[in-house]
Amino acid sequence: MRYAVLLILLTGLISCDPAPPAQAVTTQNGHAPASNGAWSFDAPLADIPHDELRGSLLGNEFRLEEATINGHAITLRGAFEADRFSAPDITIFVGTDDLARELVVTPTDDGMVPHIHTRFPVPGKQGPGMLMYTELYSMHLIVDEVNEDNVVARVHLSLPDYKKSHVVGRFVATVK
Repeated sequence: MRYAVLLILLTGLISCDPAPPAQAVTTQNGHAPASNGAWSFDAPLADIPHDELRGSLLGNEFRLEEATINGHAITLRGAFEADRFSAPDITIFVGTDDLARELVVTPTDDGMVPHIHTRFPVPGKQGPGMLMYTELYSMHLIVDEVNEDNVVARVHLSLPDYKKSHVVGRFVATVK
């Protein structure tokens, strides 16, 4: 059986090449993310969908409950079951100057990139767990609209944890 599969592959009857990925922001080594907007460490999607933000945070579904922005950070708070303290959240530390442009971060970037903090419920623990990222992640943040009350934006963020945490989609952040 092994030889039959090898023979088929060698004769070209079955291709092992994956389908071409969605248009993506590619890195120097030419990698591109999955076309479905899931976890993609090498490069975030170039065309972020306008669908509601969702994803996975440390293996648990992340559904956006609330988004806020202040002078130094965007906080994406997930839905919570028990109490507000246990709600998962992702904080992207970007200044107001960063809202005037697209922001693309790849793991190979040197220098200053926005810090990312995640908080998540930990079973059997009273307080939340927290992970912080200062490099080695991928993100594409596009700000579509800014006014005095709200910021409308889209993001594709992939974090380097072992559960392949990621979020992708559109959010409306209330200015605090």
